Amino acid sequence: MNAVIDHARSRGSPRGEPVRLKDGTFCHIHPIGRDDPELVTACFDGLSDASRRLRFFGAKRALTEADLAYLSGADGREHLAFAAVRRDALGRDTDVLGAARCIRSPPESETAELAMAVVDRAQGNGVGTALLDHLIEAAREQGIRRFRCEVLADNEGMRALAKRLGGHPGWLDDGTLEYDCPLPDAPAASKPNPKRASRRRPVPRSISWRTARPVPAPWTDSWDRAAKVSVAFFETAALTWYDTVLPGQFGR
Repeated sequence: MNAVIDHARSRGSPRGEPVRLKDGTFCHIHPIGRDDPELVTACFDGLSDASRRLRFFGAKRALTEADLAYLSGADGREHLAFAAVRRDALGRDTDVLGAARCIRSPPESETAELAMAVVDRAQGNGVGTALLDHLIEAAREQGIRRFRCEVLADNEGMRALAKRLGGHPGWLDDGTLEYDCPLPDAPAASKPNPKRASRRRPVPRSISWRTARPVPAPWTDSWDRAAKVSVAFFETAALTWYDTVLPGQFGR
C-alpha cells in the first residue's frame, strides 16, 4: 500500500496529510488561490440546483467571471479557501468533493464569514467535517477567533456544523439565520472507548411512508422545506428564551 495512505488520519489532519472519509476512501485538503479557478468550477458543477440554492441563497445556473475571480481570490490572510480533493489508492488526485472558505469582516478583524459547499455525491461522507477542521486550524494561525455564517433555515448541514462550533442562531430581517461561532482553542481529540462502543444501542430503522401513488416532487420539496424552517424557528426561539427569559425568572 502507498506509504502516503498508510499515514492517513480519520479526521481533519495537518496540512499535506490525507484524510480518511467515512466510506474508506481518502482526500487531501488543497488551498484555493488565484491560479485554481478549476477547483471552484468543479465544486460548483457537482452541486445540484437545491444545493446551489442553499449555498448562494437562490437559483444560480452558472458562475460568472466575477464569481470565479472572487471565489478563487484567497490571499491566505484576509481570505482563506480550501478544496477537498479525492485521492485514489495510488495517491493521485481525482475529483473535487467540496470547498470551504472564510473571509475577514471587516478586514484585519478577529471575525470571518464562513461559507462551505460539498458536492451532492459526497455529502454525508465526512467531507464537510474535514474541511471545517482544516479551515479552523488555518484561521487560528491568522488570528481569526470567530466564524460568522448566514444560512437558510432549511440548510440542515450548515446548521449542524454551526452548532458543533457552539454557535447560537439568530433570525435576520430577511428570514435567514445567523450564527456567531467562537473557534476552539485547539482541535478536539477524541479516542475510541471499546467498553462504551460495546454498550452502544443499535440505531433504530427509520420509518418509511408508503403511498399507492408517488407524491409529486414539488409538493414534497415544499413541505420538507417548510418543516425544516419551522424546526429552525422553534429551535431559535427556545434558545433565546433559555438565554434571556429563564435567567431573569430565576433571578427574582
